Amino acid sequence: ECGLEVILLEKQPAVGCSSILSRGFFEFAGPDLQHANGISDSGETLYDDLLEVGQFENDPALVRTHVEHQLVAYEWLKGHGVEFGPDFPDDLYPAGHP
Repeated sequence: ECGLEVILLEKQPAVGCSSILSRGFFEFAGPDLQHANGISDSGETLYDDLLEVGQFENDPALVRTHVEHQLVAYEWLKGHGVEFGPDFPDDLYPAGHP
């Protein structure tokens, strides 16, 4: 896209750690799909949930940056053909972010 190149960095000591843990799922707060399914959500809830899931060892400033830009990423992915669905496996985050 626009002739740019992308580099993907992994924070964990092995490649794919956080991606493997997420099992390929994304967490977004407030996209159209949630609204269409009657789910009320907010960036603040996502922020709090991400800090808790990270056992408060994650960098709050990075989490805040992620939360502030997550809907832009969602729309970008949708614009490139990614289809999101309402199904969510109960065993992924049974007490986590909706």
